Amino acid sequence: KNGLTPGTQYRVMWRTWCSATGGPYRSPVWDGPVIWNQPSSIRISDANTEDRKLLKIVDILGREVNPNEEICNTSLFYIYDDGSVEKKIIIE
Repeated sequence: KNGLTPGTQYRVMWRTWCSATGGPYRSPVWDGPVIWNQPSSIRISDANTEDRKLLKIVDILGREVNPNEEICNTSLFYIYDDGSVEKKIIIE
């Protein structure tokens, strides 16, 4: 991703460029190194979404929305029993 070649080993070093208090800062020393091998593929476990149940639908202010009513031009959050949330934007 972003120009990294799969299967290649990379080494990175860095300096701190901002202070913990929020002001500008340049560290006099380098930190690191960190070395890693770029994976050739990334496997994301398949989330089982078939067993989850919809708990409620809320708008951006957290007000519960009736799913049987027509809703236009708003963002809705579908909250499921497994803790997942889907954001849907309805534009008509």
